[in-house]
Amino acid sequence: MDARWWAVVVLATLPSLGAGGESPEAPPQSWTQLWLFRFLLNVAGYASFMVPGYLLVQYLRRKNYLETGRGLCFPLVKACVFGNEPKAPDEVLLAPRTETAESTPSWQVLKLVFCASGLQTQFL
Repeated sequence: MDARWWAVVVLATLPSLGAGGESPEAPPQSWTQLWLFRFLLNVAGYASFMVPGYLLVQYLRRKNYLETGRGLCFPLVKACVFGNEPKAPDEVLLAPRTETAESTPSWQVLKLVFCASGLQTQFL
């Protein structure tokens, strides 16, 4: 690694070195800046469209909209809620993907950690 990066790493891990030996007083945070509040606000934002969407899908399935539906939105509802099913029994179905070796739980965890760390480093 370059010498600059080592200096950045050292200054990031030891913030008192970057401040000239003095640790600055952090300004008091309001409760709207706490991570838990921001997390709950984010969850509420996602839930504001996920919960009604889930309820709408369940309603359409219960009313059997695939058989009785018609109108301008029918193709969109059919594609989003019910998916694209083969129309004829003679259509060629895609073969399921087969893996050459059995995947162990530890290998799956390793792949998950690798992917998650890759996503996290994209934000640096």
